Amino acid sequence: MALPQMPHNGLSQSPGIQTIQGVLEWGCSELSFLSADEARNEMEWILCEVLGINQSVLFLEYANRIDFKFFEKIKKIIGRRCKREPLAYILGRAPFYEECLSVSPDCLIPRPETEILVEHFLQASGFTSTDTFCFLDLGTGSGAIALSLLRKFPNAKATLSDISERALAVAQKNLRAYGLTSRAEFICSNYFEALRERQWQAIISNPPYLSAKDFEALQSEISFEPHLSIWGGLDGLDFYRRLSVELSDHLKPDGFFALEMGQGQAEAVKKLFEDQNFSGLQIVTDYAGIQRVLSGKK
Repeated sequence: MALPQMPHNGLSQSPGIQTIQGVLEWGCSELSFLSADEARNEMEWILCEVLGINQSVLFLEYANRIDFKFFEKIKKIIGRRCKREPLAYILGRAPFYEECLSVSPDCLIPRPETEILVEHFLQASGFTSTDTFCFLDLGTGSGAIALSLLRKFPNAKATLSDISERALAVAQKNLRAYGLTSRAEFICSNYFEALRERQWQAIISNPPYLSAKDFEALQSEISFEPHLSIWGGLDGLDFYRRLSVELSDHLKPDGFFALEMGQGQAEAVKKLFEDQNFSGLQIVTDYAGIQRVLSGKK
């Protein structure tokens, strides 16, 4: 793939920067607030998005000159990123599991930790790819979890609920992009309030679980994300307290649930569900060894 040649202008006076590799190295130096690996990953993502190529092509094109108009776009992106705006919001897209989703500041950015929640559901829920069942994605945000599960279970149907109408609009956009809206419904609800007495065979959720202490240690990027999607109360457990009491009413007999948790919360969350007589409770760790998911049955 031959990229357009960059005009002889101010940039040509900076040796190396007129090539893709030069722009990559320059960008990494600008993103010095990140680790070296994080900066390189973000710059590769930026280059692929701006140039409209995938990563394997990018590696083959390192020595090619880059058109000045592309470099100007990259500079603007890096300028925003240096103000600690999350790259996913700048680009309007974020990778998750086997998909790439649209995102906006109206919804939480999908994170790799939540992929553990999806993987555990696939392994532990007991459903097979041919089963017909209905599940609820409570606090769906971008729709990442429901979308991934609907693609893995072609006979399943999903209810996606969120307290934010704007977040639901993002989720609907994502499911539409993958042709999944015919198997999904979207309901604005705070917890189960608008879901009344309905029941599902499975309920899955990545709830808000950050505590006041967590907020003190967070990177400034988190200030760009919707507060309702991350704030879990002073100790981070507000959502789990209410859910542990209400969940049983919305699960069918022997229904399965799986929830994401924050670091250091697993035992406290498990105790809440033990006190409500849920069975088969299981804690699953993520790739960093953090106890990340709790699952169980009614």
